[in-house]
Amino acid sequence: MTICSWKRQLLFDRTELRHILTETWQALPDRYSTISLDTLVIMPDHIHSILHLNDPLKHSSAPTLSDIMRVYKSITSVNWIRYNKSRNTACSRHLWQERFYDHVIRNEKHLPIIREYILHNPLQPEILQGKDLNEDRWDEVMNRFVLGNAGEL
Repeated sequence: MTICSWKRQLLFDRTELRHILTETWQALPDRYSTISLDTLVIMPDHIHSILHLNDPLKHSSAPTLSDIMRVYKSITSVNWIRYNKSRNTACSRHLWQERFYDHVIRNEKHLPIIREYILHNPLQPEILQGKDLNEDRWDEVMNRFVLGNAGEL
């Protein structure tokens, strides 16, 4: 999935907002027992993520991806507004674009390919410029953008 900030503003470099985005993401399985989390990468103006919609229990209804994204966007927006109000700072009432972009990963063969794309996304500008990426630079980027261990959450 890809979710973009309102008007592609560079909002997500703010430390407290990144914490809100991460904590809300990590709490989603508490709200929806039929999902499991995979990868989350927060870029300055968008988020890439993978989550798994597992089979629902026999007597419960499973949420749709739209349901999950609506709740995620709502909770993060409300928490961001509350954070700013508590500090008497102004913020836009819009955090997200209305829609999100999804891509169904149809089999286990495609999962590592999509995961690798998402994990390498923060490095795209440097890769396209032909820069040599040493291990320290890789670690720096992963610590800044990647929240969660792919496939292990």
